[in-house]
Amino acid sequence: MKSLILNVLVFVSETFFLSPVKVAAQPSDTLISHVSQQSEFKENEKLQAHERARFISRSQAAFEQWKDDNDKQFNAFKSSIIKEWGEYVSSSSKRWVEFGKDTTSCSIVDFDKGTVTIEVLAKPTAGNEAKIKLAETIERVLASKGTVFRIPLEQQDPAFYALSKPILANQVVNENGAAVSPKNVAAFADSTVEKSTITTDSLSDTNVRYSLTFPLAPNHLARRMAPYLPLVKKYCIKYDLNPAHVLAIIHTESYFNPMARSSENAIGLMQLVPEKGARQAWQFINHMDTAIPRAEYLYDPKTNIELGCAYLYILKNRIFGDVVNTDCRMYCSIAGYNTGSGNVAYAFVGERKLAPAIQAINSINDADRVYYELVHKLPFVETRYYLENVMERVHLYQ
Repeated sequence: MKSLILNVLVFVSETFFLSPVKVAAQPSDTLISHVSQQSEFKENEKLQAHERARFISRSQAAFEQWKDDNDKQFNAFKSSIIKEWGEYVSSSSKRWVEFGKDTTSCSIVDFDKGTVTIEVLAKPTAGNEAKIKLAETIERVLASKGTVFRIPLEQQDPAFYALSKPILANQVVNENGAAVSPKNVAAFADSTVEKSTITTDSLSDTNVRYSLTFPLAPNHLARRMAPYLPLVKKYCIKYDLNPAHVLAIIHTESYFNPMARSSENAIGLMQLVPEKGARQAWQFINHMDTAIPRAEYLYDPKTNIELGCAYLYILKNRIFGDVVNTDCRMYCSIAGYNTGSGNVAYAFVGERKLAPAIQAINSINDADRVYYELVHKLPFVETRYYLENVMERVHLYQ
């Protein structure tokens, strides 16, 4: 080891210095210790990275088994809720739903409309009891950190929290304009129940649904976005992206709802599907050909934003990398993020073949014309609106 270090030091000295530096016959113990520590640190870093990748990824077979088990559990839960409540309101990309432990209370946060709806089940004559339960549910939703499971039940074990901080942190204010915190949440809950209009819906002779709605802070979108801005900037630098584009994508995909989950199983802030875009990005970052990131880790904002940015990088620099015009490439990448590269190709050549589509795009070589083709000829109306919405929101973040 000492001989190897000595040879390296002599080589560096003779190669990179104008005047050769005389090297002692034996390196110092301090130098040996430093090199050894660096080597151990790098080796430990590799082991930690490997363990992390193994822990938060699945093989295709494991993913299919997990998905099947998850679907069975969710469908059983959904059936029980319909039996009890008469209907099931699910979470979506812009809506977060959570039930209490005994499933007789429910909170529905609409991040698009900026409202929180609280519902509880109680007896027809339980007026005061229902008010107490409504107040308790308000406190619960304001403290909730979500769940990593698809079944949206209140969690007590921190190991199953989706987030490290409450989902609605700093997004609800009291009548004085102060952010609701653990110190004033009880007073806010009691005041909200007393001042709100409580509606009732008789589900049976013994079961009534009591409901009320209160607003999020007027600037709730900006408040919700603020904690994620440093992460967006960090990964935009890493993947050579425009932060305004990424923020506009998150706005359009989830309204900065970290608990977003669509009917297509797209998860988190940037709405990544585990076995599709998330998988491509995960393989690109970790060089693991068969890995599929676990759904629960896609709720983590850091993981979600990095994977989303990496996937956008793949679209911009690999899939559409041969598109010459940079603005044309950007439009195609944003549309592809939502609908896939095949559907982008379809807008230009009427089939899902990428090579002829890129030739057609380069022959047009006009950003306005390419944008027009995409918003009028993409096979799904949703994606046409998606591209328009993203580009209209870019100016909000420039």
